[in-house]
Amino acid sequence: MELILKHFEKYVSYVLMIIAMVFVCYQTWDLAYHFGFNMIGNIKDPKLNIEEKGRPVAGLFFSILLTLEIIQTIRVFSHDHSVKLRIILIVGLIAVTRKILMFDMEDVNPMSEFAIAALIIALSLGYYLVTTSEKSVVRNSDK
Repeated sequence: MELILKHFEKYVSYVLMIIAMVFVCYQTWDLAYHFGFNMIGNIKDPKLNIEEKGRPVAGLFFSILLTLEIIQTIRVFSHDHSVKLRIILIVGLIAVTRKILMFDMEDVNPMSEFAIAALIIALSLGYYLVTTSEKSVVRNSDK
């Protein structure tokens, strides 16, 4: 039973990584398409409105970055069967950054802003603590 579960987990990881890679290819093509048309539109139109036209491009960019980090997480888990907390925290920070970039500032209520600020502080503090604890473990093992 353990062998069946191990093979099942391995193949599901492969399928998830393949789907994520196809999704990254699609998003990269979509990013290039939007970026190209926004640049051509800015050249034709003398008024340069980066905020309005740059929001979808920035959202796609961070979405690609987030998907690549998720692929990395799946790959590390499928090889080592360990969860790397630093990678999870980085994925969380990227997701929060993407959410901030996609906000429409007129429709955001103050409680949402405080919640996102608390989330950023918690993820950053967690990343700092994990990084410093890993460094202290390495230093202690050298002694």
